[in-house]
Amino acid sequence: MIKKILLLSLVAVLAYTFVMAQNPGRMPGFGPGPGGPGLPFRELNLTDAQQQQIKAIFEQENQSTADLRNQLKTQSEALRQLETAATFDAAAYKAAAVALGNTQAELMTARATAFNQIYNQVLTQDQRDKLKQMEANHPQGPPQGGGFGPGRPE
Repeated sequence: MIKKILLLSLVAVLAYTFVMAQNPGRMPGFGPGPGGPGLPFRELNLTDAQQQQIKAIFEQENQSTADLRNQLKTQSEALRQLETAATFDAAAYKAAAVALGNTQAELMTARATAFNQIYNQVLTQDQRDKLKQMEANHPQGPPQGGGFGPGRPE
């Protein structure tokens, strides 16, 4: 069971690393993109002032996490080197994976802090209520079965 959890964690880390490598400087999730703030903000009928505030918050978060993103890239490369080493050192790999996970946690915390600031300081109560309703109508997370194993019976 522990081996399965570690394997799934490793797959998740590698998938995340692949996503980050494909789109450096950007964290997946909410945020400004071409044409303004990303989903779900597009559906909240933001004012121009709100859009500018959100853009400024995400730009500040992006600047403040630049070193962490570079560190994540370096840690990802170190993991890849350990994976292809002539002799596999499981302890070194585990330590490198934990370090990468800690860096990811720091990046996720920075993103959550930015979102919290937007949620509590930029959005109106009506927009927060609409956002909660949108989230309730579109639950996050993998479907039952999660793509691993037999899944649920039909």
